[in-house]
Amino acid sequence: MHQYAYKWGLIDANYILFRNKAILASKYDKEPIPRHELFSSVLQSFMKLKYEGDCMYPLYIWDKSPYHKLKTLQAYKADRWVGTDEEYDALEAEKATASPLRLIEIIEQQRKIRLDQANFETTSYVKSKFIKDMSKYGFHSLIKQGYEADDLAFFASCQISELYKQDESNNAVLLTADKDWANFQLPGVDFLSTYNWSNYYNLTEEFEEINTKINDASEKLYGKPCKLLRFQYGILEELMHKSHNNACVWSHRNIKRPEAIARFMNGDTTLIDYQLLHDAYYAMNMLEGTVPGSTETYKHDTEDLVKQAIDPEHFTYEPGQFTYYCFDNFLDTGFENYFSFVEGFKSI
Repeated sequence: MHQYAYKWGLIDANYILFRNKAILASKYDKEPIPRHELFSSVLQSFMKLKYEGDCMYPLYIWDKSPYHKLKTLQAYKADRWVGTDEEYDALEAEKATASPLRLIEIIEQQRKIRLDQANFETTSYVKSKFIKDMSKYGFHSLIKQGYEADDLAFFASCQISELYKQDESNNAVLLTADKDWANFQLPGVDFLSTYNWSNYYNLTEEFEEINTKINDASEKLYGKPCKLLRFQYGILEELMHKSHNNACVWSHRNIKRPEAIARFMNGDTTLIDYQLLHDAYYAMNMLEGTVPGSTETYKHDTEDLVKQAIDPEHFTYEPGQFTYYCFDNFLDTGFENYFSFVEGFKSI
């Protein structure tokens, strides 16, 4: 058996799906993406990631909205456009009084809406197929209502890191192009970007540098360091500085961020907009936050699900079935040796 560098691969399945969708959308231009082609493309990518990430047990982790954090961060990812029937109908109503030039624009806008809707339906179909149908062939998913793939990947990292402390063969690699996942690194859990196969060590250096400044500010103000976890810093960085998820809620340039973080982590309510930052921080914080409308923590809500998902006994497949499935569904895997993919899995 091949000696894998990592026992688990924690894979951002949502990213792979939408990356491949974008590639195919460019190929098909003004035509909808065929379902079978997107499915085949994602299937190939998932299989290759076991080899590229050098992991025995690839776990495909998905988003499932609406996210719990939206209760507090209502603008979270709200800038991401998806065409709606309401937009289409409003454009249709405008046609009656539109100039010839505007009419051309309306028709093009409507075409883009319908194309966007068709491709979104295709991605939803492919995602559903993997989650519902593909575990029997060795494609095992982790998903839970209210959580992003980021959240579940972090929880899996935490559990695997605890196992690593007992036995160093229990290690994992985080596989995504999302640099935020670099903040989930723990003892026994590494990060590799599927964009360029970098571990972005510069991000680790940046964290260590700013963490020193935060602790210096904390020592000066309160006589003690913050002991800030990298995961906590990642949340505050998104809420206070740079966010590709439209999540920034605190921006006061007259206060240096290291000082602001030191004050926040020490519970200093004199920090401007402290409560706004506090509420957003706990909505995002998977270690300390609570499920909205409940007293149950995020951590407790997901603990058993994640534990089951990373159990080696969970990685099973039904031998002899995958080839027939591909043939019946006109799928081209582009990966001849299926048995190298299920190597290490339990046949049932």
